[in-house]
Amino acid sequence: MGIEDRLNRLEEENAALKDRVAYLEAVGLDEFLPPKAIAVKMHCSLSTVHNYIKSGRIQATRKLGDWRIPTSQFYREDSEAAIPDMESESMIRPQRRKKPEKEVTMKEIVFGGKG
Repeated sequence: MGIEDRLNRLEEENAALKDRVAYLEAVGLDEFLPPKAIAVKMHCSLSTVHNYIKSGRIQATRKLGDWRIPTSQFYREDSEAAIPDMESESMIRPQRRKKPEKEVTMKEIVFGGKG
C-alpha cells in the first residue's frame, strides 16, 4: 500500500467521521416540544398541529403522557425521514385575511385625513 492509497483512505475516513459528528450533534440537540409550542413556531392553530399528528405529517410521541414533537424532523434533509411532497406544505404559513377597506367619509374628503 503506497502513501497515496493511505492518504486517500484517511481522507475518506475523515469525511465519514465528519458526517458522523454532524449527525450526532444534530441528534443530541433534538428538542421535544408540546403541540402548542409547535403551533406558535409554525404560526398556525393548535388544531392544525393535532390534525397533522393524526395524519402522520408530523411525527410525535406520547411516552411521557402528553404529545411531544421532536423539532429535528423539521430540519432533516435526508429523504428517508421526510414525507414526500408534504414537508414543504407543513411549513407554509396560513394566509391572513385582508381587512375590508374602510369607506371614505365626507368629513375625510372635505377636511382630509382623520381630522
